[in-house]
Amino acid sequence: MTAGPFLKNQLNFNSKNPAAPKGDAKIAPLAALHWHNLGGFLTAAARHFEVEPEAALAVWMVEAGDLPFVAGKPILRLECHKLWDNWGVMHSEIFDRHFRFGGHAGVPGASWTNQGVKLPGADAWQSFHGKQETEYTAFGLAAELAGMESACLSASFGGPQILGSNHAALGYDSATDLSQAFGESRDVQLAGFFDFCQSRDIIRTLREKNWFAFAAVYNGPGQAPAYADHINDAYLEACACLRNQPLHASVCGKRDFDMPGFNRFFAELNIRHFSAREFLFRGRHHAETGHGAYASNRFPPLSDWSNIAGPARVLDAFRAHVGAPVVLTSVYRSPAYNAAIGGGAESLHTRFAAIDFEVRHALPASHWVTELRKLRGEGLFAGAIGLHGNAIHLDARGGNIDF
Repeated sequence: MTAGPFLKNQLNFNSKNPAAPKGDAKIAPLAALHWHNLGGFLTAAARHFEVEPEAALAVWMVEAGDLPFVAGKPILRLECHKLWDNWGVMHSEIFDRHFRFGGHAGVPGASWTNQGVKLPGADAWQSFHGKQETEYTAFGLAAELAGMESACLSASFGGPQILGSNHAALGYDSATDLSQAFGESRDVQLAGFFDFCQSRDIIRTLREKNWFAFAAVYNGPGQAPAYADHINDAYLEACACLRNQPLHASVCGKRDFDMPGFNRFFAELNIRHFSAREFLFRGRHHAETGHGAYASNRFPPLSDWSNIAGPARVLDAFRAHVGAPVVLTSVYRSPAYNAAIGGGAESLHTRFAAIDFEVRHALPASHWVTELRKLRGEGLFAGAIGLHGNAIHLDARGGNIDF
C-alpha cells in the first residue's frame, strides 16, 4: 500500500461529504459535525480497509474534539517531553529556562502531564495545553529556539493528532513537510490517519474495535486505559448518530456527570502525580466489546466522592516513594458493573473507596506490595492491601488486612 500523501489519489473517489444525519441533533452533535466534514473520504477509506466508519470517526472525535479545521494551521499539540528528547537533552540550560514537563527537573507526574512554558521576559510558568492560541505560541518559541524541524518532530498535528516524528511512515520527507501537508485539508489528515494505522499494524484492532490494543499503540501504553474508555464512548455516540440509534445509557450518564465539580473536588486533594480523569477510569471491561460488562459502568455519585480522598492520597505518596509509573486499573464500579466482572457484593469499589493499580516496572508486583506494606507499617494509612495477578488493591478501610 502506498504511504500517506498518495492514499487519497489511490482510492480514486468523489470525496464530497454528506450532510449531517437528520436524526436528533442533540444525540451526538460532535459526531454529526465531523461526519459532515469527513463522511465522503472516511466512508471510502473505511470501506477500503474493511473498518466501520463509526470506529474511525470515534478516534477522530477523541483526538480532534470540537476544534475546527483552519487552513495552514492544523490542530497542534506540542509535547515538551518529546522536545526534550529531540533537542533539549543537548541544550538543557535553555530548555529548562523555557519548558517543563512531569518527571523532569523536579516537576511531578508522568512525562505527558504538568507541561508548561515560560515565555521570554515572563516571570511565571503557564500551562499552554487546551487552547490552540497558547499551543501555537509555545510551538513558535520551540521553533525559534530548537528549529522548525525539531519543533515539528515534537508535536502532533491535525484531527488524528499524528506525531511529527512519524512522518516517514506517512510518506513525508520530514516532520515539517507533514505539518504543512496537514494544513491543506482534512482529507490529507484522514489519509495520514489510515496510513499511520497501517504502518503500526493496528488496522485489525480498529476493525475489531479492540480499543485497548488500539490505544496502547496509538496513544501509548501508559494512557491506553483512559483513551480506550474515551474512544468507546465516542464510538457509541457515532453509532447513535450515523445509525439513528438511541444513545447508550453509559454515554448519557457521562453527560450527566458534573466533571467541573469533580475537578474542583480533586484539586482540593492536592494530588501531585495523578489527574482527576485517571480516578474516573471505568475499567477495562467497560470498553471491551463482547464482554458481559461492556458499557455497564458509570461515574461515581456525588455522595461517594469523599470516599476516594484517603486512598488517593495514599497512592500519591506511594507513587512519590517508588518513582515508577503507576496506572489505575479499577476505581469506582457501579453495582451492575461490579457484578458483571465477578466483584464481591460488599466491594469498596462500589462506594468509590478502593483502587486497583499496576506499577509499570520490570520488578514483579509482589515487590511493590511489599513497598506499600512498608508505608502502611510506618503509619501512612490503615487499610487493605491485596494482589490479583499484576494488579494491587488498596483501600483505607481503617483496619489492616492483607489478601
